[in-house]
Amino acid sequence: TGVGEVMSTTIVVLSTGLQYLAALLALRLIIVSRHRAAWVFLAGALLLMAVRRSVTLIGIARGGSVASPDVTAESLALVISVLLVASMSRIAPMLRELSQSADAAAKNQRQLQAILDHTPQAVYVKNLAGQFLLANKYVPNAFGVSLANLTGKTDLDFLPRERAVAVRLNDDKVVAERCPLGFDEQ
Repeated sequence: TGVGEVMSTTIVVLSTGLQYLAALLALRLIIVSRHRAAWVFLAGALLLMAVRRSVTLIGIARGGSVASPDVTAESLALVISVLLVASMSRIAPMLRELSQSADAAAKNQRQLQAILDHTPQAVYVKNLAGQFLLANKYVPNAFGVSLANLTGKTDLDFLPRERAVAVRLNDDKVVAERCPLGFDEQ
């Protein structure tokens, strides 16, 4: 039992250390993701797990009435701790990549908007429901609204019904042809 107790104690020490490390890695994710609550809760749970393991270690160190740890159970706890550290260490790069992708998408959106804003004709993009998704400054000016008030709206929100239906028919032609078409929609 002496070797078994030493092995169990070693496993508990490793598992406890890894749980503290996983808690620190979870706290680090607050900085990476800028989402405090979720990572604080996760770090708190991991920290409590590590504290619970520390109580077992303190009992073993004092030689108190703590039962000798079960090698199988402690080995399983060690594997769980390794998996926690591995997953926590891989989340940060994933979140950085997502953040970089979002930044790149925002940059592309700004560039596209700049191109549209320097095009001398009214240019817009609608979804299949006819809602404006993107437009240059000439489109909202024609309707007497801001670009922000144009997004998500349809021609029915700005034009008389008869005119809006005619524009919608033109939109349907664009969808059917699957290419840009020019129309005089004055």
